[in-house]
Amino acid sequence: MTIANDGGVNFPGAVTGASFIPTSSAAFKTNIRTYENALETVKKLRGVRFDWKESGKPSVGLIAEEVDKVIPEVVAHNDTDATGVNYDSLVGVLVEAVKEQDKIIQAQQKVIQDLQEQQKINAALAKKVLELERLLIMSNAVSKAD
Repeated sequence: MTIANDGGVNFPGAVTGASFIPTSSAAFKTNIRTYENALETVKKLRGVRFDWKESGKPSVGLIAEEVDKVIPEVVAHNDTDATGVNYDSLVGVLVEAVKEQDKIIQAQQKVIQDLQEQQKINAALAKKVLELERLLIMSNAVSKAD
């Protein structure tokens, strides 16, 4: 474990506990606004599988340098480099991305429903056309017989 002059603590191994609750109350925040274009932001992120160099253990996550280019607010830096990702801070972006996807899905479901209704109407009209063709053929046959 190392403790930096700025108060940061680095644990090279696992840190466990019953829970960790980051401060999130509006009482501690200003300039609060909804994250816009979250879905496009999330689409720019690359989830990766990797092995930790020190332990060799496999893991999944993001690459801090890549995230820094997309959402620098969630990336920790040392004097020169991006070093970590605050995954807790990604939750707000992911929530808004899900909402944006839900709007897209709802719109697509409406289009599908409208198309299904139109398909029923078209099928009913096709039946009527066939019936009219049958009646026309019968009418022509009767006219020729006279």
